[in-house]
Amino acid sequence: MMFGFIKKLFKNTSNNETINIQQEKPKDDMDISLKIVENDNALRDLVPDYKEREKKAIDDFESRLGKALPNDVVWSILQDLMLECWETTKDTKLLVNVEYQMGLLLQKEKKYKDAITHYSMGLYYLVNFYPHDMKPQNHIIDYVTEYPQLIEMGQYKFINKIKRCINLGKIDLDDLIKSIQHITTRLRLSKYSSDDLIKDILMLTRDCYFSDDDDELKDKNEEFDYSPASFKKYRTYLRKNIREEKKNKVDLNETLNTYYKFCVMQQILYGYYPLKSGVNGFYSDIVEYLAKDIKEKVKDVSFLNNGYLEGSDFISNNDYKTFINYYGQTDKRTDFKVLYDSDFQDAILHIQKKDEKEFSLSYDSQKDLIILANKTRNNQFD
Repeated sequence: MMFGFIKKLFKNTSNNETINIQQEKPKDDMDISLKIVENDNALRDLVPDYKEREKKAIDDFESRLGKALPNDVVWSILQDLMLECWETTKDTKLLVNVEYQMGLLLQKEKKYKDAITHYSMGLYYLVNFYPHDMKPQNHIIDYVTEYPQLIEMGQYKFINKIKRCINLGKIDLDDLIKSIQHITTRLRLSKYSSDDLIKDILMLTRDCYFSDDDDELKDKNEEFDYSPASFKKYRTYLRKNIREEKKNKVDLNETLNTYYKFCVMQQILYGYYPLKSGVNGFYSDIVEYLAKDIKEKVKDVSFLNNGYLEGSDFISNNDYKTFINYYGQTDKRTDFKVLYDSDFQDAILHIQKKDEKEFSLSYDSQKDLIILANKTRNNQFD
């Protein structure tokens, strides 16, 4: 089993002393518009004197080597910034971003193992300096309203880059573990251990190595939780079953009915949102409320009775071709998002009352969350 030999590897971690550095804490007046992890190639925006640093590095390379390669110049600046962050400025936000930019530069040079090491280090810093559970999610930055969402976005970006390096570099599991373990030779921080980092990265990148059918990765207690990730994953599973049943000439009626009900559930819960990324915590609470009786709501729906799902991008034209080939053409169309909009509004009222009692959300923050929830349900993002 995979985790059997991983436990053995954990025994070989570094004996370096734990290094303590001042850790950021959530602040009520935190400027949430400033991302923990910036976009690609955003180093110039992070460092006010970047142009001066760049000129100095170019002059140094040209005086010593006769020429200055662009990547060498950037790497030199990043190394200087990393040392400054530790030795003088104690700028944890910049340190996280420097490691991200180092990984990005190495990835562009196709040095994927080294890139993974730096992405892992940046993630290690992020979770230590900005304590929050490992819960990477791709929130919509323009509508981030809570401190945890900012951290989750940063986690997501690091994990996404690590997965990309695994796929591009065809990194096997042993090399992935070695690349992550390189950070234990540099330092150890107190809040979140390097062992925890290895375990979390392995779990979050497991789809790069194992299919859904691998028993050793299946959690026997895992249930479908109505999250965007669950919907996307189960859709892939059902489509695969449909293809196999068609190939083996198995009657498709049961699987097609299951798939159609599944797509209706998605539209009831998420409206026109295509589930390309996750949703914020407020919308997750809405889904939790709506999902309580979702199976009863879809009990009698079918392609024959209801036809096309109006406004849904979750079900594809290829899916419809399969339905038409089996059941025949239809002119029927149903918009389950519209049918259940009143339930959606009821869910918002329910959560508002709950928040008033338990969380005391401000009126402004509630208003912003409701606006975002409606935009998400109607897929009204520019």
